[in-house]
Amino acid sequence: MLAENSDNQQLFNENNKETTVTSFATKSINDIHIEALKRKIKSVTQYQKPYISKLFYEILAKNPKNAKTICEYIIAEQNEFNIKESTKEDKIKRLFQLSRFFNHNKILF
Repeated sequence: MLAENSDNQQLFNENNKETTVTSFATKSINDIHIEALKRKIKSVTQYQKPYISKLFYEILAKNPKNAKTICEYIIAEQNEFNIKESTKEDKIKRLFQLSRFFNHNKILF
């Protein structure tokens, strides 16, 4: 009976190790996505006033999907229409206000 308990304990420990490894890998992948998004935000807000990047980081903290959507939208606008920095600032502020209106709970677009 003692050997049976030892086998069960070993099996339990192996399962816990597997769970720990899996959750660690998931966190790392999520962190990688957040870091990539931070680099995109930095490039989008490079020539903007400092508060514009603060708006982005507020959205990023509350709802990363909204931050990603806004960032990709602004990048697309830059590439396709070559928008001015003032237009970019206005669009970011308005999309931020929309997200804030919904307490950053709804996903934009």
